[in-house]
Amino acid sequence: MELPSEILELIVSQGLDSCQTSISWMQISPIFQKLVTDLLGVVVLQDGVRDLQEIDVPFDYKRLMSRFNTLQVSTDFPNSEKLLEFIKEYMHLLIVIQSDRNYSDVLASLIVAIAKGCNRNTTICVIYSNFHNYLSKLYFRGMAFCEENVVFSELHVVGKVPLTGNELFDLNTLFQRTYLYNLKNLYSLDIQSKDHRIISWDLDVINELHFGTFDEQWHDYFNECPNLRKIENTKYPMCTNDEPFRLPKCESISLTQYVDGIHYQPIDGSQIHGELELVPLLRCKDPEFYNLLFYKLKKLKVVLNDSESHSVRFHQCHFDSLDTLDCSSGLIPWTDFTNSGARLKHVKLSLTTNEQAEWLCKCPYRLEKISIVSYGVWSPASPNITHFPLEIIKCQTIDLEIQSIWHCYLFHVLVFPSVEITADLTITIKEASLLQSILDNDFPIDRWGINLENDCIVLEIPSVKHLTISVINRKEYPMRDCGSRALPSNFTSSSLVADYSNIFFDINSSIQNYAVSPSAFRRNSLAGADSVTARRQSAISDLTSLPIYPGSVRNRRSSFTSSSIGRTPLIRACKLMPIGTCPEKITVNLAALDASIISWERVKTNKITLLQVLAQDSNSELSCPYDSIRSLSENIIQILTYPYHISLQGMFVEKFQVVVALEVLGLDIQRNQRKQFAADLQRYLASKGHNIDVFTKPEENCRASVFLKFD
Repeated sequence: MELPSEILELIVSQGLDSCQTSISWMQISPIFQKLVTDLLGVVVLQDGVRDLQEIDVPFDYKRLMSRFNTLQVSTDFPNSEKLLEFIKEYMHLLIVIQSDRNYSDVLASLIVAIAKGCNRNTTICVIYSNFHNYLSKLYFRGMAFCEENVVFSELHVVGKVPLTGNELFDLNTLFQRTYLYNLKNLYSLDIQSKDHRIISWDLDVINELHFGTFDEQWHDYFNECPNLRKIENTKYPMCTNDEPFRLPKCESISLTQYVDGIHYQPIDGSQIHGELELVPLLRCKDPEFYNLLFYKLKKLKVVLNDSESHSVRFHQCHFDSLDTLDCSSGLIPWTDFTNSGARLKHVKLSLTTNEQAEWLCKCPYRLEKISIVSYGVWSPASPNITHFPLEIIKCQTIDLEIQSIWHCYLFHVLVFPSVEITADLTITIKEASLLQSILDNDFPIDRWGINLENDCIVLEIPSVKHLTISVINRKEYPMRDCGSRALPSNFTSSSLVADYSNIFFDINSSIQNYAVSPSAFRRNSLAGADSVTARRQSAISDLTSLPIYPGSVRNRRSSFTSSSIGRTPLIRACKLMPIGTCPEKITVNLAALDASIISWERVKTNKITLLQVLAQDSNSELSCPYDSIRSLSENIIQILTYPYHISLQGMFVEKFQVVVALEVLGLDIQRNQRKQFAADLQRYLASKGHNIDVFTKPEENCRASVFLKFD
C-alpha cells in the first residue's frame, strides 16, 4: 500500500531536525531522497575557503546537497538578498560553515541574518569546521535572540587534526544537541539549559565551565561525554536551597571564586575520583569550607594568593580516600583531616614560615612523600625556622624545588640530616631564579649556615637509592650539536659499548674530577686548546659571566662585597655534591649536565648502575601521536649523542635509559595505541642509525633503552 504524498511528506519532515535521520530517509528509496531535498535547504558559508573541502563527520552530509537545494555563499563577496530569498523557501535548513580565518565579522553577520530572516519555526542544523581550530561565542550570540522563532536543533563542531594544544573553542549550548568531533579541549562551555545535550567521545578537558543555574542538578549532564577527564575552572556552586549540589562525573575539577562568610549548600563530589582544586578569591584571607562530600577523592589542592601563612578550615567534610594534600602556605588543623577520614601519604607545601614548620612537626600521619616547592612566590631573606620537622621528613620520597638561597638553607637543615639511604630524592633547580637570589642576597652568607667551598654554595647529597636532578629556567640551553657521530645502520645491541662510547666510556682516573661545562669544553676545544687546558677553562662559570636580569643589583652587590670582603665571600655558583655511596639510579635532564652543577669528587664508588636522562625539551610542539615521532626522535637522538664522557668523567655507567614523559610533553596516547606507537618510534630511530629498544613499561635489564612513560 502506498501512502499519499502528503502523509509521506509529513513523516519525513518530522526527522529533518537531525542530519543523520535525514540521510537515513534518503537511503530508503529515491522517493524519500527527493522529498528530503525538496524540504531541506543547504547553505554553504565559505569563509576564506575557495572550494568546499572534506569535513570529518561520521555521516555523508553531502548526500543532503543537490544543485537545486544548495546555495554557496562566500564571505568575501556575499549576496545577502539572494541568501534571504533562498532561505525563505524552506522550513528546514542545514548550514555548512568552513572557515580558514580565526574570526570573521562578515561570517558572524551572515549567521545572524539567516536566523532572523528564515521562516517562523524553521529548524536549523549547523556543521562548523575551522582550519585554525577556533570558534567564537560571538558567532552564535546574535542567534540567541531568535530562539522564540527558530528551532536550533543540531550543532556539529569538527576539530582539525592534528591538534596542537592551542585549540580555542568557545561554546554556548544554544542548540538542542551539540556534537563534538576530533575535539579534546574546550576553552569554555556555557550551559544554558539542562535539556541541551553535549555528545562527544573525544572531549577530555573543559577549561572553563559555566552553569546557567545551580538550582538544577547537573550530575548526569556529561553522561554522553564518557571520556571527560578534567574541568579546570567552574564557579563554586551556590544555590537558593540546602540540597546537596552534585558535581558531574570527571576525574578532576577546580572550584573557583569561593567567598568566605557566604552560606553554601553541601557539595556532593562522589563522582570525582582524582583531584579537587579549591581557589578562594584574592580578598579571602582565611577560607573555611563546609560539607564537601568527596568520598573517592585522591588529591586535594588549595590555591592561595601569596606565601604568607593562611588559616584554612574544613568542617564536616568527607575525604575517605584522600592521600595527597597540596596546601601551599595554608595551615590546616590536622584534626580536620582525621575527622574527614583522610589517609594522607603525600604533603606538598611551600614551607616559608616557622608556623608552617611547627604545623608540619605535628603531622599525625606517617607520610611516604613530602614535596617542598616555591610556587613562584616570595622566599624569606634570612633563616627564620626554629622548629625542624626532621622525623616527618624521614619518608620514602622527598621532592625539593630550589629557586633561592632559602631553599638551599632548607636542604641543608632539613633534607640532608633527615634523608635515608633507601629514599628517592628529587631536586629541581630554577637556575636563573637561584642565581638572581644569590645576587640579591643582603644577609651575610656565612650566617645562613650553608656549606661554602671555593666561593660556591655546596649542597651535599647523602647516599640515597634514587637521585633525580633537573635544571629548568636556564638562560643557556643544552647544545644541539655535540659533535658526536651518528650510529651506523647495522648497529646492534651487542656492540653498545663500542658504538655508544660517549656513554659507556673508559674511565681516565688520572684526570681531576671537577665539574666541567660540555658547552664551554667544546668552545675551548674549537679555539685550539688541548684537552686538559680546555677542561680547566671549562669549569663552572661564575656569576660575572651571567647576564644582568631585570632588577639585578650587581653594582650594589659589588660594593657590598668590597666593603665586607673579610667576612662575606662573593658567591659565584651553586653545586650539588653526592657523598658516600653513589646512588643506584640517577635521573637527570640535559640542562643539569650542561650546567655542570653536579660534582662527583666525594662519591666512594664511581659506578652508576642506571643513568636515566629525561627527554623534556621538544624542538617543536607535539600534536597527534604519529606526527610527533620525528620531533620526539630528534630529542632522543640528542640525548643519545650527548658527550657524557665530559660531564661524567671519572664515573662508570653500567646501564643507560632515555625516559620520555609523554604526558609532560603534552602528548596523550590511547592505551590501545601505545605498543604500536613504541614500535613505530623504535623503527624510526633505527632508520636514523640508532637500533635501541623502546619499552612502554619499566625495564632496567637492558644495557641501553628508551622508556615511554605515559602517566
